Amino acid sequence: MKKRVLFFVTAVCLFLTTILGSTKMVSAATTGELKTGDEIHGFKVKQTAYDSSTKANEILFEHVKTGAKLLVIKNSDINRGFSIKFNTPADNDKGINHIIEHSVLGGSKKYPSSNIIFDVMNTTYVSYANAFTYQNMTMYPICSSNEKQLFKSADIYLDAVFNPLLLSDSRIFEREGFRNELKDAGSKLIYNGIVYSEMQGGLSSIEASAMINAKKAIFPDSNQGNISGGSPSDIPALTYQEVINTYKKNYHPSNSFMVLYGDADYKAFLKMVNENYLSSYSKKEITIDRGTQKPFNKLSKKSYTVPAAAGTDTKNKSVIDLVFAINDMKELGMDNYIALSTAISLLNVENSSFKQALMESKIGESYSISLDATTYQPSLHFIANNANPAKSNDFYHLVMKELKKVVKKGLDTELIKSSLRSIEFQEALGNNQSSAVNKMMTASLFDNLIGNSIVDVNSYYRKLVNKLDERVLEKVIEKYIVKNKSAALTVTTPEAGLLEKNQEAAAKTLAEKKASMTKKEISALVNRTAAFQEWNSKETPAAVLKSLRAVSLKDIEVELKDREIKETTVDGAHVLTANADVDKISSVSLGFDLSHLTPDELLYLRFYSDMIGNGMATTNRTESQVLNEIALKTNTISTAVSAIMDNKNGTSAHPVFIVDYYSFEDEYKDTFE
Repeated sequence: MKKRVLFFVTAVCLFLTTILGSTKMVSAATTGELKTGDEIHGFKVKQTAYDSSTKANEILFEHVKTGAKLLVIKNSDINRGFSIKFNTPADNDKGINHIIEHSVLGGSKKYPSSNIIFDVMNTTYVSYANAFTYQNMTMYPICSSNEKQLFKSADIYLDAVFNPLLLSDSRIFEREGFRNELKDAGSKLIYNGIVYSEMQGGLSSIEASAMINAKKAIFPDSNQGNISGGSPSDIPALTYQEVINTYKKNYHPSNSFMVLYGDADYKAFLKMVNENYLSSYSKKEITIDRGTQKPFNKLSKKSYTVPAAAGTDTKNKSVIDLVFAINDMKELGMDNYIALSTAISLLNVENSSFKQALMESKIGESYSISLDATTYQPSLHFIANNANPAKSNDFYHLVMKELKKVVKKGLDTELIKSSLRSIEFQEALGNNQSSAVNKMMTASLFDNLIGNSIVDVNSYYRKLVNKLDERVLEKVIEKYIVKNKSAALTVTTPEAGLLEKNQEAAAKTLAEKKASMTKKEISALVNRTAAFQEWNSKETPAAVLKSLRAVSLKDIEVELKDREIKETTVDGAHVLTANADVDKISSVSLGFDLSHLTPDELLYLRFYSDMIGNGMATTNRTESQVLNEIALKTNTISTAVSAIMDNKNGTSAHPVFIVDYYSFEDEYKDTFE
C-alpha cells in the first residue's frame, strides 16, 4: 500500500459527503416548524429531513401554482447561498444551453448590467458567483455572508433567468455566442464570440477530444452524446431564433429547482420569490428526453484524429478509451450506483492488481478509470493515455481479462471499511467555505438525475459495507461491465499538420463567404461591427451598479468569535489550546523547533517529510499498519518543513517541522502515540 491508497480513502469520503450528500434522517418533525403538507407563501412542504454533516434542517417545497421546487437547507452557516437550476438536455452540438447560460447574465429588465457576474463579484458583498452548463442542466449559484446581500443577489439571478434582455436584444447573443466581424472593407472576415472562443480552447487538448469522441461512440443515437458546451464547428450554424426558442422551452418555473442554503429567513425568501416571480406564471408541461441508448449487438470500434501542428511527435501519443454505457440512473438505483462507483474507485487505486496489470502492459504511459454520472445514463471509461493506437484491441482484451479476475478473486474491501471513519470526521468537522456551493450543486444534480434532491447517500454506503461479504462489488462489476453489451472501443490519434490544414480550410471558407457578399452587404457588416464594438465597450452605469448592492461597507458586520487561548508548559513543551464550535473532535498541530539544524540538514528533513507523506514503516508498525491507522484515526496526517516569524515586521524567523492532524476526543492518546 502507498500514498495513493490513503488518497483513495479520503476521496471516497469527499465523494460521499461533499459531492453526493451526507447523513440524513427523514422526519416530518425535524424542522420544528413545518410538516409535510403545510403551505406558506404559495409553497407546499413536500419533504423534510435533517443533515448531520451540515447540521441542517432540510425542507423541500413545491410551488403550488407552477410546480417549481425549492429546497431550504437551514443551518447556522453564515456563508449563505442561493442557486437556481433548469433541466436542459443538449439537443445538438451548437452549444445552445451554454450560450443561454452566458446570455441571460448579460442584463435583465430590473438589472440591465452587461455582465452581471462580473459586476456582482466586483462591486457587491458576495463570496461566490458563477454559472454552469452540464450535460442535462444549467445552474446559477451565488453566495454571500450577508443575508440582505444574498436576497438581493438571488433577486438579481431570478430576474436574469426569467426576464433577460436577451429576449429583445440580439447583440447579447452575438457577444456571448457567435457573430461575424469585419473591421473595414479591406479586412478579413472573422468569427467571434465568447462561447465560440471558449470552446476552441476547451476542446483543444487531445484528452478533451478523446472524451467527446468516446461519448459520441457510446451514445450514437442519444442526446447524451452531444457536446453541451458546443462544438466550434457547429456553433456558427446557430441562429438567434433557435436560442430564443430553446430559452422559452426550458426557462420556466415548472422546469426549475432552487436551493436556499445557510442561516437565512427562508419564510421571507419564499414570500419574495412567490410575489416577485412565480406568481405571474402558470404550470407548464415540460417533457425531458433522457436519451436512453439501446444496447449494441457487439463491441463498437471507432477511430478519430485530432489536429496537431506540423512537426509534432505523434508516435504513441494516442488516447484509447474503452467506454461502457450504464443503465439510466433511475433504473440503476442508488444501491447499484454506490456499489459501482466504489468498485471503480478500488480498481483505480494505483497499487491494485488491476491497475498494475495495465501499467505492466506498456500499452500506454498512464491509465485512468472514471465513472461520469453527469449524464442520465452514466458512462464508464477505461483510458490509456499516450498509447500505441495499434494496441487498442490488446487494451480491450487486457481490461476484460483483468476484470474477470477481479470478479473471481475479489477486491480489497478493507479500504472501504476504513473510509467509514473518514465520513465521521467530515460530519464532526461540519461546515467549510465550500459547503454552500457543494450542497447546492449536490442537490441540483440529484434532482436532475433521479428527481430527488434529498438522498441519504451514507445509508446506502453503510448498507454496502454491511453486505461486502455477499460480494456486491464483484457482482456489479460483472453485471454492469463484464456482461455489458453497450461498449465502445475508441482511439483518438493526433495528426501532425492537420492543425494548419484546418486553419487554412477555415480561412478559405471565410474568404469565400466574404467574396460572395455584395458591396452593400460588406458595408452593412462593417457598420454593424463598429456599432457592436461601441455598444459592447460601454461601462455599466453607476445607478445600475448601485442597484446591485444591498449593503455598504459600513453596514457589514464582521462576525468574529472571541476565542480564549490557554498557554501551559508540559515537560518543557509549550502547549496552546482553544475551544471551537465542533463536537467530539480536535485539530492538533505539533511544532518542532529546527533552529539548530544546518541548511543541508533541513533539506534532508524535507525529504523525510515527503517520505512520511508517501507511507513509511516504523519500528512498531508496518507501512500498511501506519496508513490504515492514519485513515482510521486521524483523517490523514500532513507534515511540512516551514518557518515561523519571530517578530511583527518579518525581519527574523526560524525553521520548524509541523505535523497536523485531527483526533477524536476519546483517542487523543492513540493518535499522539
